[in-house]
Amino acid sequence: MRIGLVVDHPKRDLAGAVLLAYQLASRGASVVLVPMYEQAVDVPRLGLDTLVVNYARAANLDLMQSFFKAGLKLYVLDTEGGVLAEKGGNSPPAMAAHIRDSAYAGILSGYFFWGSRLYEAFNDSGSMKPNQLHLTGCPRFDFAAPRWRTLLDSQRRGYLLVNANFPLVNSRFASKPGAERETMIKAGWDAAYINRFVADLKQVFANYLVEIDRLAEARPDRSIVVRPHPFESEEVYRAALIRRSNVVVDGTGSVLDRIQNAAANWIHSREFGYVQLGGSFQICITA
Repeated sequence: MRIGLVVDHPKRDLAGAVLLAYQLASRGASVVLVPMYEQAVDVPRLGLDTLVVNYARAANLDLMQSFFKAGLKLYVLDTEGGVLAEKGGNSPPAMAAHIRDSAYAGILSGYFFWGSRLYEAFNDSGSMKPNQLHLTGCPRFDFAAPRWRTLLDSQRRGYLLVNANFPLVNSRFASKPGAERETMIKAGWDAAYINRFVADLKQVFANYLVEIDRLAEARPDRSIVVRPHPFESEEVYRAALIRRSNVVVDGTGSVLDRIQNAAANWIHSREFGYVQLGGSFQICITA
């Protein structure tokens, strides 16, 4: 069996994909890691039996259909998600309906899920056959398991970590203003809701920068690492925090490495709560 694993963002997903490839190879499979933006060129030349893609959306449907017609078995191991909406294009019922009502239902051999809510939505909607649905988790987080956590490492230790998540209003890759908004609307979100959400998020982002500055001023004795989302521009953070010598803006490496080796972790989230990983606390600040 020759299996291709599509790797979305290497900073975020490569380590987990390598660990998954190792596990598959130890069971006799031949595994190839395929960069997401090169799959249209690479996959037809690799002689694969099976391709595991990172998502199933309208944007990549034509490509997936071409792979299916070429004889590949197609699976989805969704490496995005985790925080799902109650309604709109990112809600479990909408995601299940998209698969059921599109051509994906006829070309996918299986779907691997992050968690039970999305799995149950697919199962309840009849989007695919029950034996095609697999509740497995996401390889991005496998290194958080005690067995693998010792592999997490970082040159820095004992810092206060600030994890940010504002790509919608601070995009690193958008070719034009509003491109992220248009993408969300195409994915099924209501335009009026997105307009309100973007306006609110811009204000939250501005306030967030102020709070990081206040934290740095209040704790000049502590090193503070600000980690933007992989799809965010880092320049806005550097400009806003340039006065603070104890602040470093650094988005390199895996977020799990950074969390494991931090003294405390402060993130932006739309949910209340906290989670402990290793010796560090991850404090969730609500929007």
